[in-house]
Amino acid sequence: MKFNTYEKLLILNSPKFNGKDYFTGLISQLKKHRRFSELEVTIVSENTDESVNEEYFPDIKFIKENPSFVDTLEKADAKNADFIFILNDEEDN
Repeated sequence: MKFNTYEKLLILNSPKFNGKDYFTGLISQLKKHRRFSELEVTIVSENTDESVNEEYFPDIKFIKENPSFVDTLEKADAKNADFIFILNDEEDN
């Protein structure tokens, strides 16, 4: 039995603190599953913690813009994402 694999995950917003630990754990857990092993991840957030960057996460695409704008979602190719995770934006609460 062959399982379909998922190719694209879009994450909107980012934890304000400890983002590096959060995304290290999240991505590690996803990559362990055979359906997510080749997952392309894009994070869209204008409030990304300094520890969440291309240097530490070279396989992740970052768009440091507000994810609530249509233009930003088009840039992130949201319409082709297999999954979209929307994280709480602490600034709006």
